[in-house]
Amino acid sequence: MLASIITLWFSRRREFYADAGAAKIVGANNMIAALERLKSSRETNVDKNITVLAININKEAIGELFMTHPPLEKRIQALKQGSF
Repeated sequence: MLASIITLWFSRRREFYADAGAAKIVGANNMIAALERLKSSRETNVDKNITVLAININKEAIGELFMTHPPLEKRIQALKQGSF
């Protein structure tokens, strides 16, 4: 279980670096806009059938240990602050 948590941590870190790399290519503002569009589309276009299959993890620190990707809010904030 500990090894899984460590692996997931690396996966989340890698996502921040991927965002930073994309921001260098397309520009930070464009990357932030893309993530915000992705966030809004997830919030508005969720089909009920898909929601049944989704795993909803509490967004608290404990829940984030088992996430493969960081929350979009944190990814956007990291790009805005330049901290990744």
